[in-house]
Amino acid sequence: MVDVEGCRIGIGIVIRDSTVYVMASNLQVINPAFKAQAAETIAIFRGIQFGRDCGLTPYILELDVAVVVKRINKGSHLDSASGVILLDISSLISEMNGMRIDHVPR
Repeated sequence: MVDVEGCRIGIGIVIRDSTVYVMASNLQVINPAFKAQAAETIAIFRGIQFGRDCGLTPYILELDVAVVVKRINKGSHLDSASGVILLDISSLISEMNGMRIDHVPR
């Protein structure tokens, strides 16, 4: 959700199990000073943190942002405006054995 007049961007997080049962959900608001790709990258980071904090480690994270998925999986963080956030995502993923990130089309 983007609220241009109120200067807010909403992040929706839904964690499901393998049978598609909703285990947890959350809505967060972030600063809209970011470009779209940076905001999506922050949403990914917050989603991984939320799952970890709930004790619901996401072993397969499905995202519709192909560029971000590629950068995370290839480790190409430094050549991106979101490099620091991508590095934080990679650090979180390394703490969670067996976790993987896949791209799914919108």
